[in-house]
Amino acid sequence: HQRVGTPLDAPPEALAQVARKVLREAFLSAELGLSGANFLVAETGTLALMENEGNIRLSTSLPRVHVAFVGLEKLLPRFADLALFLPLTARAATGQRLSTFVSLIQGPAREGEEGPEEVHVVLVDHGRTALLQDPEAWETLRCLRCGACLNACPVYRQTGGHPYGYVYSGPIGAVLDPGLLSLEEAYPLPYASTLCGACYEACPVRIPIPRLLLTWRHRAVAEGLTPAWEGAAMKAFRQVMASPALYRLFSKALRGLPLPQDLLPLLKAWTEGRGPLKPSPKPFHELWKELEEAEGGP
Repeated sequence: HQRVGTPLDAPPEALAQVARKVLREAFLSAELGLSGANFLVAETGTLALMENEGNIRLSTSLPRVHVAFVGLEKLLPRFADLALFLPLTARAATGQRLSTFVSLIQGPAREGEEGPEEVHVVLVDHGRTALLQDPEAWETLRCLRCGACLNACPVYRQTGGHPYGYVYSGPIGAVLDPGLLSLEEAYPLPYASTLCGACYEACPVRIPIPRLLLTWRHRAVAEGLTPAWEGAAMKAFRQVMASPALYRLFSKALRGLPLPQDLLPLLKAWTEGRGPLKPSPKPFHELWKELEEAEGGP
């Protein structure tokens, strides 16, 4: 509305037509088009781009100059490898046999052809070679960027991608960002997981994301990046859980009492949009014992 003057009550169809007109004019007048690439073939220099909308094809074919930024992990040795990776990515990403548009770009347009006059490929490292040398975290670079782990992740489905604060979000972002940025900058991300393993089950190349999440968590603790109170709380929790007597004592003391969420900043932040936290009247082990007794078990 503010940029192109569409009415506030314009129907979706009208908005789509306006967007089509405005964007098409921008594409036709652009001198330079930027793109990424799903894969880059070392054998032939071929850029492979997959999409379902056609906007990438406009960006790479209409402007006079095309510049593609490609991460080092997108390199494939042989052209024949595309026969495996293109359908594999499409199935994992959208359930298709192949994306609607697949562009294979092997240089500028030849004489008599339409297309860019210049094609430039920029290989992006940005921490990838260092990550490749990490014996505990290199498997992150196998990622196809299909998004299957994002769709499967219960945390991502609730929060979306913006809270991750970087280009790569979801489970793969939680294990890739600490390697590409720095652990000090991205150490909270590996904690944005329930460790349920749904991401691993959905991943077409079987990246061990749950193990990688634990790897980055261990490193964050070892480097002293986590809050001091967290370490003290975990030690106390371990002592209570390791002692049946202490566990029963604390369980009975806290049973039925509302937690002081107004006194604890973390609990207050949690309850701003939720109801008050309150322990269950009966812990699980008592409920299980009653169930066994009712069924005549041991």
